[in-house]
Amino acid sequence: TKWSREGISARRKRNQGRVRALQGLRAERAAQIRRQGPAAMDLAGRGGSSAGIALGAWGAVQATALGVAIAASGAIRDIVSELAEQGLLGVALSNAEVGYSVVYHLEIALLFATLVAIGPLVRRGEFDAPRENTRLGLAELPG
Repeated sequence: TKWSREGISARRKRNQGRVRALQGLRAERAAQIRRQGPAAMDLAGRGGSSAGIALGAWGAVQATALGVAIAASGAIRDIVSELAEQGLLGVALSNAEVGYSVVYHLEIALLFATLVAIGPLVRRGEFDAPRENTRLGLAELPG
């Protein structure tokens, strides 16, 4: 081969070329690692894409929904507690703690309603094989 005819100097040149290629790969990898950051910053910096704005709007919607939920649950608790203290809900429900119980049970009901609503959206993937045994035991639990 060409390298065996040209000897040690050719082998050294070839190895130096490999070292330069490896250094280039290392520099490219380092640039990829440095580019990673928060998703909003990454999405916002992609050439005028509105993904960063959408991500920020989603965060604002979540924060607003949380604020409304906290305010509504506080109002429900206060109203039910006041009705309970006045005795308008009956003898069994005459404690002020009834308001907390109503809010708790309402949250559980809304959680189940959410699960029912998203149930049809969760489908088996195209590549998932149907299971013959549908029992769930300790062996099937993750971890």
